[in-house]
Amino acid sequence: MMKLEEEAGNGSSLWFYTDNVDELYKAFQTRHAESQSDDPLRIQFSEELNDTFYRARQFGICDPNGYVLYFIKSVEQ
Repeated sequence: MMKLEEEAGNGSSLWFYTDNVDELYKAFQTRHAESQSDDPLRIQFSEELNDTFYRARQFGICDPNGYVLYFIKSVEQ
């Protein structure tokens, strides 16, 4: 899914649907923790892992070009 906006960054957000959202979050957390604070490729989270009101589990990161990338998994009740 893609969302275009007129706001900060380049104005676009991308959603990637995956069954492995928890594993990806842990991998990105590890990469973030292992990198130096001045590393331009350091993972920057825009949204921590959370369960949404629309029955999904997601988190977001900012890529170096200003896109916000969301990783999301549908959660069944």
